[in-house]
Amino acid sequence: MIFHKSIDKDFYYTLINQGWRFVSGPIMLFCIPLFLTAAEQGYWYTFASLAALSVFADFGFTFIVLQFSAHAFAPLKIRSQERTLCGSEEDLIKLSTFYTFSIKWALVTIFFVFPIIAIYGYYFLQTNNTIVNWQWPWIIYVIATTLQFFVTVQRNFFEGCDSVSITRRMDTVANIISSSCSITILYSGGALYALAISVLIGPIIESVLLFYYFKPIIKQMLIIAHRNHYSWFKEFTGLLWKYAVSWISAYFLVQFIVPVSFKYFGAIEAGKIGFTIALLNAMSNFSRTWIFAITPKLNIFVENRQWKKLHTLFMRNNMLSLYTFAVFFVLLIIGMIYLGDYINSFSRLANFKAVIIMGFTWFGQLYYLNGTAYLRAFKQEPLMQYNVIQAVIAVILTYLCAIKLSADYLFLGSLFVNIIMMMVTFLYIKKQRRNT
Repeated sequence: MIFHKSIDKDFYYTLINQGWRFVSGPIMLFCIPLFLTAAEQGYWYTFASLAALSVFADFGFTFIVLQFSAHAFAPLKIRSQERTLCGSEEDLIKLSTFYTFSIKWALVTIFFVFPIIAIYGYYFLQTNNTIVNWQWPWIIYVIATTLQFFVTVQRNFFEGCDSVSITRRMDTVANIISSSCSITILYSGGALYALAISVLIGPIIESVLLFYYFKPIIKQMLIIAHRNHYSWFKEFTGLLWKYAVSWISAYFLVQFIVPVSFKYFGAIEAGKIGFTIALLNAMSNFSRTWIFAITPKLNIFVENRQWKKLHTLFMRNNMLSLYTFAVFFVLLIIGMIYLGDYINSFSRLANFKAVIIMGFTWFGQLYYLNGTAYLRAFKQEPLMQYNVIQAVIAVILTYLCAIKLSADYLFLGSLFVNIIMMMVTFLYIKKQRRNT
């Protein structure tokens, strides 16, 4: 059996986490058009797309934290009772110094990048003349995403230490409280404050839970790192710049399309596209539960050179992930056809033709994202150059579609490049399997 007890446990709690997101997502998708005007909905999703510029802060950094901590943790264990690390001194030094290195890197990144996002977003949002109270919600939202970035670094580090089930439980608690807060504020007429405040509450709660549970390990690592030195800079940055290129390229495939729609077609159309993106992202993220749960294990298997377990686990979970998304997308299409006249929320989605194009786009993206999780377990980024090319093509085609065609065809460029990347990813996975 490729699934042993720890993987089952990781998957179980990841499924609960993604399951809550999948349940709360449609509830939010129902509440947004119910309690917001069409223009406010446009600002809601434009906030999210502008905040996604945090990709320039992340650069793939949060994923590398998980990956490097998994490789460094592979020879270590956690004492269940004391909640402390045990293993050789050399391995303890490597993991501990990487923890302090990642925290320092995160703080420097926050200081330089997030103020720029706040200022750029503020001036961009001023370009639309719609009368919406967005200024303070935007400022609070940027502060919230800044804190979320820092908490994500912490959570990913401990997930890499084979603690997926623990971090997912914490994330679920934070998400439940955050979602409940958002719905309550929407119901009370808080409009865009519902997004800003709920996003702020989530990372605050999660940071408290992380510190409470991992306090003994954090204290142990800080003491070890203070007394010892290990240089992570060269190894870390050697991979980070490649991830950075890929992460920035990914932004231009999807997230920038909402601001483009906002500019060329107005806040209402941007809201419809953002609404549809949110729904497809919920479907995709739930489908990726199969991959999220095993990502630390993939890295540990590579570090320990357990190739058969690596390949078998990934191939099985990748197929389950793709199948799950396909089922959800078919249900969405059936719902639009047969329930569109009865449920008001369907009127806030993009047009049927656009949803079809976007669905196939997300399917190709899902295969690509799953494949990169496998390839990156080897501390490699072989698709970097392809990511740059696809981003450039997607940007050009999207602007051409915005200028020449209707909003229904904005995702044609992304669809085209995702089909290409799906084929390229397949070939690289096949090559990697043959070489191990």
